[in-house]
Amino acid sequence: AKGSRARACNRHEGRRLFHGGCRGQNGVKIGGLPPPGDQRRSPTTNLTPILLRMSRNPVYIASDVHLGAVPDEVEDAFLGFLEHVAANSRHLILNGDLFDFWFEYRDGHPPGYERTLAALSRLTRDGIRIDLLGGNHDWWGGRYLRDEVGLNLHFKPQRWTLAGRQCWVGHGDGEGPGDTGYKMLSAVLRNPLFVWSFQQLPVSWGGRVAKRVSSTHGKWRAPDESEMRNSRRLQRWGESLLAAEPDLALVATGHTHVPLVAEVAPGRCYVNSGDWVHHRSYIKLVDGEPPRLYGWEDSPLNERET
Repeated sequence: AKGSRARACNRHEGRRLFHGGCRGQNGVKIGGLPPPGDQRRSPTTNLTPILLRMSRNPVYIASDVHLGAVPDEVEDAFLGFLEHVAANSRHLILNGDLFDFWFEYRDGHPPGYERTLAALSRLTRDGIRIDLLGGNHDWWGGRYLRDEVGLNLHFKPQRWTLAGRQCWVGHGDGEGPGDTGYKMLSAVLRNPLFVWSFQQLPVSWGGRVAKRVSSTHGKWRAPDESEMRNSRRLQRWGESLLAAEPDLALVATGHTHVPLVAEVAPGRCYVNSGDWVHHRSYIKLVDGEPPRLYGWEDSPLNERET
């Protein structure tokens, strides 16, 4: 009963967000992290416990949820994960393919994501930083996700210091040698002229085209041998990047739907956050600890976060 009430609340708030946007009083946008200067404290405040908590504040990385192509129970599980992040962290990275298809048209965006958009908006309003990197299914984010939901959008891989280590973070599609056909197609689909032309379509038309092209529907299974080969290829590329850049401590990808943590050298790792289509997996980074791979409830992975 408690879970039903929570889902009903999510659906209600989702409708409110979808129609009304994320604006506070006087039309002021709510979301993102407060500027450092806004964090005022009394001169007598003991900062030591606060700084200790901040130093061990985890960073969560998830990818390949493919909302819109997975059953409702997968979205329910992902919403539970977002609540967990809100209670335990101040930084979430969504490393591509959060949506099975996302595109911001002239007249709107695809429907059906209201519950998750509302949940993400609640997190950003509470000051949690959420970085969304474009994947091969949802590279075309824009004003709505940025200004209304409060996400930080990135259209290419990023280099960040996360949990005390230098990191390369990217979805992984198109990286490394091979996959020439996809790289050529990607160049066309991300061309500004193509994007502008597709934006002129009615929302429903674009959605139908994307659904016919997507191969995610019905793939709620473990990766097959072809996907495992793609995973090994991407891992080799990530390990070569670590070898070429000694200051780099972590390469984090998604895309292959194969969750993985591989230590290349002491304190230096290649990680893949897996997916939520089958594994319901994610990565947790904590300063001073190795990266951890966890599965959410009903995941085939054995490791659970306590």
